[in-house]
This record gives sequence, C-alpha cells and structure tokens, in this order.
Amino acid sequence: MTVSEELDSLHAQFPACGTVAYADLAAGMVLVANSQSPLDRHALDTLCAQASCLLGEDGVPPLGAQPPGFAMAREPGRVMLAFKSPLQPTDALLCLAAPDLDLGAFQAAARDCLARITADG
Repeated sequence: MTVSEELDSLHAQFPACGTVAYADLAAGMVLVANSQSPLDRHALDTLCAQASCLLGEDGVPPLGAQPPGFAMAREPGRVMLAFKSPLQPTDALLCLAAPDLDLGAFQAAARDCLARITADG
C-alpha cells in the first residue's frame, strides 16, 4: 500500500480522527495528509512543529533522557497525537482527533500503520 492508502485505511477505521498526516520532523514538514477539513500548508507545518516540540528534535528529547515515542496534547474540542517511528526516528504520524476517539485501539492501529509506512521507506 502507498502512504496515502495507509492513511486512508487508518482514517476509515477511526472516523473520529479527522486528520492523519505522515511527517518528516527533521525537515519540519508534512509529506502526506488525509483530512476531513481542508488544512493549508501553514496549518500542516504548525502541526509538525507542535509534534517536534512534543517528541523532541535531532535526538534531543524535550524532557528526560530518552525521546518519547508517543505524545498527546489536548486542545479545546480536539486531541493532537504524535507517534515517532522507531525505525526512522525523524518520521512521525500526526493525528488530530475528536475527544471521543478510542485512544487505546487507535494507538495500536496508528503504530502498526507507521511501522508499515517506514518499513517500506
């Protein structure tokens, strides 16, 4: 499956996740996105910058001794989730979701999705 197809499949399984994006944190940009609402390049770059702050950049964690593999930020009316690839540490899966997202099930599916994407890269 292509990256776009992987994101489409993840979104189809979890419609509460309105935006799913594959990003290169080192470049500071979203490479592919699937979104129910139109997000311009600036909004996608802001999402990537938020994820970089939460996950750490260039091997430097935001807190502690090790960069986290997952981060979550709650905002009014939505949740931002960021998953860092263990295979490609500058690659990440970024998600904007409704607060009623089944977080446990989504985390497992998102990690699997990211693993498939980065394994092909």
